Amino acid sequence: YSLPRAIENSIDSISQEKDPPPHIYYKPGEYIITLTIESDKYCTDSTSFEKIVVEPSSLNIPNVFTPDGDGLNDFFMVDAKSLKYLSVNIYSRSGIKVFDFVADGEKLRDWTGWNGNVNNSSAKASPGIYFYIIRARGWDDIVYDSKEYRGFLYLYR
Repeated sequence: YSLPRAIENSIDSISQEKDPPPHIYYKPGEYIITLTIESDKYCTDSTSFEKIVVEPSSLNIPNVFTPDGDGLNDFFMVDAKSLKYLSVNIYSRSGIKVFDFVADGEKLRDWTGWNGNVNNSSAKASPGIYFYIIRARGWDDIVYDSKEYRGFLYLYR
């Protein structure tokens, strides 16, 4: 089990498995992790890892991407840290939604960004200007939902 300092030294996870799955800390802070192992004969041993740091949430949005398949800047990807919720909507200049993504928690790790195709189809969005609206919430409960997270994106092919 783990004893994080930021959660008032409460037991954060316990496993009876031989190879327990990893534990992920989401809330920003510094943690001291102690792993204690007990055998079926009640022998115990432990080890500690000091200063595991989870950074505060942040959100940085690029304004250009080039989905041309060259392996560089091929996806519109929000640079985010410590987010528990993210919503991305992208619209054409005429107001038609061409992409949307919504996820929270673990599902955020699966997002690879917008590849420049219309509504996840094989149809490629035309080069030009697009408008995005991004809403997010950090694990530290900071809400990203203002004029700063609405803007223009340039797609070049």
